[in-house]
Amino acid sequence: MRDLLAIRDLRVAVAKLLSDADISGVGKNVFTCRAENAWPEEGFFICVYTPASAFNDQRTSPKFYKVETTVYVDVVSNGNNENTNDRLDEIANQVFKILQPVWDAKGEFSGVVKRFVLTNAESTISEQGERSRGVERLTFKAEYPITQPTEGPGAEFLKAKNDANIGAGEGNRMTFETTMRQ
Repeated sequence: MRDLLAIRDLRVAVAKLLSDADISGVGKNVFTCRAENAWPEEGFFICVYTPASAFNDQRTSPKFYKVETTVYVDVVSNGNNENTNDRLDEIANQVFKILQPVWDAKGEFSGVVKRFVLTNAESTISEQGERSRGVERLTFKAEYPITQPTEGPGAEFLKAKNDANIGAGEGNRMTFETTMRQ
């Protein structure tokens, strides 16, 4: 059974899988939710974000949610290479191959999601002095279930015997037991 921490588990699993792949030029420089600026000597690195999740409760009890989470994988370049755009495309392609297909996933990513599909790729390059800075963002949609269990009656429940008469006569009497929470 999984809960809301499945979102974190997904983000960590994607980052670990990419880090373990040791992508050329990136190596182990894979982060979850990096907030600091890039340094020129860092070259290429990857950041994994999970900015939004949508929940469909399936109207069940216990609550069974079908969750769709957006996963951003940003390939970042902060180098001084005139082929920055080409290199970003090459690394993004390697990322795509590592994360697809999900049913072949190994390690921590195995079994984390039911479906993991690429929905968008976007490239941004900016020139600042002699350095080309760029980001290639791959957007994936992940689908997986989570469950919120409901607890059964505990000791705080009270029972009451009830009698109801509907009109005159013995056949119109109803006796029942009511269970209610304190």
